[in-house]
Amino acid sequence: MILLLVAVALKSTAQELNCKFTVNYSQIQGTSTQVFTTLENALMEFINTRRWTQAQYEVNERIRCSMNLTVKEYNEADGRWKCELIVQSTRPVWQSGYQTVVFSFKDTDVAFNYREFDPLQLRDNVIDSNLTAVIAYYAYMIIGLDMDTMAPQGGTEVFRAAEDIVTAAQNLGETGWKAFDSSRNRYALVS
Repeated sequence: MILLLVAVALKSTAQELNCKFTVNYSQIQGTSTQVFTTLENALMEFINTRRWTQAQYEVNERIRCSMNLTVKEYNEADGRWKCELIVQSTRPVWQSGYQTVVFSFKDTDVAFNYREFDPLQLRDNVIDSNLTAVIAYYAYMIIGLDMDTMAPQGGTEVFRAAEDIVTAAQNLGETGWKAFDSSRNRYALVS
């Protein structure tokens, strides 16, 4: 009886993403490595425990993806980070035992403020952290593209959520969100 209850609980609460998050800080010298590990764990929890949509996923149906944040610059005094983010998602090939890539993108312009143990929060209609905005944006892109592989325009509603983040994040003053910043930025990708 207890196993049945646990199985039902796991089945009903499975989130959409099964993301492996890595923070690569090999280019940074002379600082404690604990902040990088703390950020990596916080981001892994942020992306994997949040329900991004109302869609129901079984545990084994969660979308496999990875995000690799390469730290290019880190200013410990003011908590300012400049990074590259590589995002990739895969899905199983029908009636086979292997995965195929659905989405692969390198965002070379990810800058944010983060101090160790800062909470990572995302509130509806409020974007106050470039870090959580970027991660949420790519979570929606991954889910939307995965849904598009299931049905024509299946991810349209999820892409609208990504567009909402782009619109709200323009007030942050960070690059990558505006129409004329680049032809390969977040705005251009969702458009």
